[in-house]
Amino acid sequence: KLITARKLELQEHLQITADAIGKWKQNIDCIQESAQRLKENTMNKFTELLRAVEKAQTEAMEFIEREQLAELSHAEAAKKELEQKWTELRHEKVRLEALSKTNDSMYISQEYLTFNEIGENPTSPPSTISLETKLGKVERAISRLSILIKEHFRSAWMKNLENTVSTGDEERCMKPSLSAAPQEQPVLSDTRYREELLQYCCQITLDPSTIQRQLSLSDGNRRVTNIYPKSEDYEQCPERFDLCTQVLCRESLQAGRFYWEVELNDGDAMIGITHKRIRRKGSENCCILGRNDFSWCIEFWYNNVSAWHNSQETRLQVGRFERIGLCLNCPDGTLSFYGVSDQIALIHQFQAAFTEPMHPAFWIYCDTALSICQLA
Repeated sequence: KLITARKLELQEHLQITADAIGKWKQNIDCIQESAQRLKENTMNKFTELLRAVEKAQTEAMEFIEREQLAELSHAEAAKKELEQKWTELRHEKVRLEALSKTNDSMYISQEYLTFNEIGENPTSPPSTISLETKLGKVERAISRLSILIKEHFRSAWMKNLENTVSTGDEERCMKPSLSAAPQEQPVLSDTRYREELLQYCCQITLDPSTIQRQLSLSDGNRRVTNIYPKSEDYEQCPERFDLCTQVLCRESLQAGRFYWEVELNDGDAMIGITHKRIRRKGSENCCILGRNDFSWCIEFWYNNVSAWHNSQETRLQVGRFERIGLCLNCPDGTLSFYGVSDQIALIHQFQAAFTEPMHPAFWIYCDTALSICQLA
């Protein structure tokens, strides 16, 4: 009886195990099939994106080529007309030379009346004709669109990726790291330390001559908002950023200690300082805060906070702060960033020789507003 009962129990467990194996096999097949469908759908979506970009590229190139042909046609027609005029003038010069050798005054008078009026001198074209001058707005629009696409793509991708990770899956589904640089822990201090910093508070305002057109000023040039897709009709100015959504402060800071605070809404921004020589035209690293050797900043991007200098990124293990304090200590050669709330937290500190005049500066991402706080 014991053996029979044992056999029945084993048979039951074998059947249950076999059923479980079958279900796991179905689950594995389902995972593989769904993953394959997801890969195919993802590939199709990216293919559509690439086709849209390629179509836009083709249309842009065709537009430029049409403008090129139109300009060439105009230039060739003007050149041909002048060549014909040159031939006529050359012919008249030959006739005049022959006429000058004649002594018959009556004949000279009659022949002279047949000459055409020379007229005004022909208009010469510029020394160089460049389509870049005429189509500069097209190039700037494409560059600006490129920046916006990359900005929104990164933001949307990160946010959607975050939404796919549930609380229970966080250990298995780690977020992709944006940087392998070391992370820092914030150092907390009580409010008395902030009172010490406030002794060095300075009054700064945003400089309207540097602000990019996608940004709008308010509150006495103490608040800046990214209003994309709208833009402001600012006057042309060599100090104005044309592509990078940045703005400098009017005041320069040098040879002392300076403290100021800014408030950032739920949007994203880069907050820092730069030398005045930061390039204003284009979107290369020499134009962007923290991507060169003469600017330093903290970047708030979605849930990530990073310190940037000379294109080197340091990921910071800190949360979002609504109010950020900055202290530039020129004698000690430090630039410190603080998260300000009930306590004050040292987020990050740069060390450098700040011997030249520095300007507070900001990069404002889409749907973001930043305000300079009144501390005095």
